[in-house]
This record gives sequence, C-alpha cells and structure tokens, in this order.
Amino acid sequence: MSNLCKIRSDEIVSGRNAIETLELNQSVGLRKSKKSVLLIENAQLIRESLIEVLGKHARDIRFFGIGAGDLSVDELPNMILLYTRSGIGGDAGVQQLFDRVARTFSGTPIMVLAETEDRKQAAWAIRNGANGYFPTSLSMEILAAAIRLILAGGTFVPAEIVIDEMSDRCGLPRLNREAGLAAPQAQVRPAQREFVSFTDREHEIVSLMRCGEPNKVIARKLAISPSTVKVHVHNIMSKLNANNRTQAMYMLENLQESAH
Repeated sequence: MSNLCKIRSDEIVSGRNAIETLELNQSVGLRKSKKSVLLIENAQLIRESLIEVLGKHARDIRFFGIGAGDLSVDELPNMILLYTRSGIGGDAGVQQLFDRVARTFSGTPIMVLAETEDRKQAAWAIRNGANGYFPTSLSMEILAAAIRLILAGGTFVPAEIVIDEMSDRCGLPRLNREAGLAAPQAQVRPAQREFVSFTDREHEIVSLMRCGEPNKVIARKLAISPSTVKVHVHNIMSKLNANNRTQAMYMLENLQESAH
C-alpha cells in the first residue's frame, strides 16, 4: 500500500477533534458578537417565557435571565431589563432593587419593564438613571425595537406618556384614549424635592421646552438665534446631568428651578 494511503486512526480522530474545535470556536464567536440583554425577574415562568418570546422577535440579540435575589452573573450584559409589577416610584422595595441593580451593573443601560403606564413612574425611572420605561400594555414588537434603541445609546419612553406630560405642563386637556375625547386634567402639584439653578434665559427656555417647543420655535419666540438656543439647551442638560433632551424633560418633572 502506498504511503499516501496509510492514514492512522489517531490522525483521523485528531482531524475530527480539530473540526469540532473549529465549530465550537465559531459558535462561541457568534455568541460573543451578539449584544446581550439580562432580564431580572423573580418568577421563573415569566422570566423564561419572556426570554423565549424576545428571542424570536430579536434574533440578533441574546437574552438571559436571573432572579432579583442574587445578581451575580458570569458575564457583563450590554443592557438590563428590570421587570417590576408595582410602581417603581412609589414602592421603596422596588426603588432599592433598582438602586442595587444600578450599583452592581454600573454603567450598563437599564430599562424598566413595568405593569403600570404612569408618567410619574416613568419620570422617577429616567430621573434616577434608567434609559427607558416600558409598560407591558405595549406590544412585543415595540419592546424589541425599544431594546435595540437603548442598545444603540438612545432613551425610550412611550409617546402617550410624553403627550400627557406635555399636556399637563402647558395646561392642555389630556387625550382620553378610550373615548377619543379630552379627559379632565388632573391637578399637578409642583415638586419641592430637588433644586437646580438656571439663569433667567435658561429659565425661559426650560418653560418653552416643557411645552414641547423645538429649538427653532424657541429662538423665534425669544428673538435669539437657533445656535444660541442650542447652547442654552446643552447647558441645561449639563446642569441636569441628562444624556439627551428626552431624559432632561423627565428630570424636570419633579424639579423646582431657581433663576438667578
């Protein structure tokens, strides 16, 4: 028999092992190339169900989950999805959990997945460092899109909550989503818990921002250039330590300004 045909069995096994190792490395590399989202939820059934459904709607993202008791994980996720049933802004236990998650995964974006559609709860979450607030009344497709938005560096708050907030700030009636008519406006009390110092001009711009006015409209109303408005908005966001305009608007929810 020719030497070329003499292949030992251990060489065949070695070749198979090399192929298996290559396939394993490719699989691990594929996993590492995907963005990962950690779902924190105590109920195992809910946790596993959400992970399965989210995996089908966002195949480009890898989801895994843990309970709220032990926050130790083998890898640092790219984003946290924190599930809460009670209002995060009015439940001390949920607030403590949020703070513990924020400390444990410092610098990692957090989106609150809540069973309440409440603008004050959303405001609390954004003001305390969350990158998103998502009520479970919205669809799974929107949730997948919101997760992608936050992974890309954005902030997500439902449009309905933003509209309600702007309506209250500008003294307009809210939209009754069920009847399609204007609902009675609830009494909004000014917050007294936090203070920040704005200049007179910044105070004027904040008032117009609260009514949802874009920079060009603000510039026209105050008779200044849009670039000047942009500088003032940037300074306002810096004073609030906000990452973007949306976050700034929600941080202003319970903020009392003092002009000087």
